[in-house]
Amino acid sequence: MLMIILFLLTFFFAGTASSAVSQKDPLYTYDFFGLRFDVRFVEGAAILYLPEGPLELPQAVSASGARYTDGKTTFWIKGENVCMEINGSVAK
Repeated sequence: MLMIILFLLTFFFAGTASSAVSQKDPLYTYDFFGLRFDVRFVEGAAILYLPEGPLELPQAVSASGARYTDGKTTFWIKGENVCMEINGSVAK
């Protein structure tokens, strides 16, 4: 059985980054112990604005919460917690 270790982190809403962001697709800021990045949720996907550049993750089936993955990177939200895994490792 393959076990995936997900590290739960508390996120906070930081509002929109600029006036160009529409109310329909707000921009959220996440802070993983110093790694700050923005996320925009659009229909069927989440766009992560990482330091390396934007990454669009399609929405995947999730029994609980909302999960977005491209097979290498997974971003999962449930209530006040988020998880992020990159290539099988927890993002720090």
